[in-house]
Amino acid sequence: MRARIASARPSFSRISGLKGFSRYPPVLDLPGVADLLGLSIEEVRRLAGEGWIDAAHVGGRTLFHRDRVIDWIRSLRVPPPGGGEEYP
Repeated sequence: MRARIASARPSFSRISGLKGFSRYPPVLDLPGVADLLGLSIEEVRRLAGEGWIDAAHVGGRTLFHRDRVIDWIRSLRVPPPGGGEEYP
């Protein structure tokens, strides 16, 4: 059995581009961010706890600003293989 090694950067099971995110409200809770990113709620909680994603704790809830989550996703972009131009 292979051991799972946690990476510093998260891996996403599915992100279908940055289009369509406007269907999410400007302020999201844990399940909303999990849905937006295609991750589990626990993974989003971990990323927020480690400081990867900006979050605010209000009245016992963890809340996220949608546009900051999208900006974070954009910051994870890397150049395509072969050293071509970076993504727009």
